[in-house]
Amino acid sequence: MNNIRLSSCERRPAPRIKHVPLTGWLRHKYLRTPRMLREIIEKCDVDPCIGALPPQLLARLNPDDITLVTMRFREALQDFLVDNGRALRTENKNRVFDLPEVGAMFGSGCQIYYRGTMGPDGDMAWRGAFGIVCKLSFPDIRCDYALKVFYSDNVSGYGRHGPWYEIPTAFAACNAEPHHNNPVYMASLFHNMYMLSAWGGDDNDGWIRRNRYELFYTRPREVSERNYRNGCRIDWGDTSPTAYASVSYRGRKLYRKIDNAWRRGGLDALKQIIATKHPLIGQRDYADGLRLFYYQYYEFLPPETNAVLKEALDRCR
Repeated sequence: MNNIRLSSCERRPAPRIKHVPLTGWLRHKYLRTPRMLREIIEKCDVDPCIGALPPQLLARLNPDDITLVTMRFREALQDFLVDNGRALRTENKNRVFDLPEVGAMFGSGCQIYYRGTMGPDGDMAWRGAFGIVCKLSFPDIRCDYALKVFYSDNVSGYGRHGPWYEIPTAFAACNAEPHHNNPVYMASLFHNMYMLSAWGGDDNDGWIRRNRYELFYTRPREVSERNYRNGCRIDWGDTSPTAYASVSYRGRKLYRKIDNAWRRGGLDALKQIIATKHPLIGQRDYADGLRLFYYQYYEFLPPETNAVLKEALDRCR
């Protein structure tokens, strides 16, 4: 009887795909719709709690205790929101909540400050259309954090707002542009959804940092002082990647060279950049950087400049 001979791939069982940690994945992937994230949570074996303790709190723990304390910290926040979530969402008065069990984890007192009264200009700076912000304070170690509690977990009714959109966008934007976004440390997509980030200040400071080569773009209706602190974005509603972000690193580098050359030297400088060989930039990256500049500015450039760019693009095909 002839023996059946199996190939190496047939002899070994197919390897099972392991789920990557959701935190790392969200930092490097942008989700276009909240339903994409909802499906991941429902169908994959991933933890709906994202991120880690802030570095100032981590520094006060022994390395062997970090996992346990992080779990207890998350549980304490969820218990607090279960007990006080309704009051935070509805009361129109200022309150202070003591959390001694949370403070004891880090050798400090711990309070949560809630501002529910109207400000002098008639608005509520700590309350938005989709959530409220509290200040989580550890006064003995001089650490303050912003705890944003969302009103609802509706996954489809808010467009580019709400926890299912803002939380993953915040992690992606902070990883891509750390100097233009307020640091986000921790979030939960389970039950009472929240996001924990650095505290930027009690009131608006009037500073909005501008970035010509931004990777994430906020629609003009959301670009206001209430959504920025110290020049950094603190609210990620109506925020999404730019066309510039879709180009590779080397393509973006060429785009910046072309943009700076045009602004400083005009057509002659532009021709010089295009004629120069770029050994570290591949043909595809070169075409992407050139195409991005052309389609972004062709309506505003002189005809002779557009002709030079169009000719260079045609040579890339």
